[in-house]
Amino acid sequence: MNIFIEDTFDSAHSLPHLPETHKCHFLHGHTYRIRLEFTGPMTDQGWIIDYGIVKAHWSTLKKALDHKFLNEIVPLSTAENITLYIVADLKARLKDYGPPLVRLARVEMRETERCGVVWEAK
Repeated sequence: MNIFIEDTFDSAHSLPHLPETHKCHFLHGHTYRIRLEFTGPMTDQGWIIDYGIVKAHWSTLKKALDHKFLNEIVPLSTAENITLYIVADLKARLKDYGPPLVRLARVEMRETERCGVVWEAK
């Protein structure tokens, strides 16, 4: 069984490695929509993990990304690399501050309403 939270954050980036004729070469922003899914065994409390713990982990990471210039955080700030940054950060947070059997199962991050990235644990 998985649980999930969904949220948004607003950030700017540019992809200067692309030619100047590509619209993403220049500074632009997105309202990223994110869905974070976690998996683990049911506890005696009847849940996998307290939503409050998940929200606290995400809130700390969101503060680092929201209304920021992502190139300063993720140098090649493609949607794929931003997603991998989020995955690595949340995995470390869960390892250090989460129930031992709970793990990040899936991350879906949308740059726009119609395109995005999905990462799934193997």
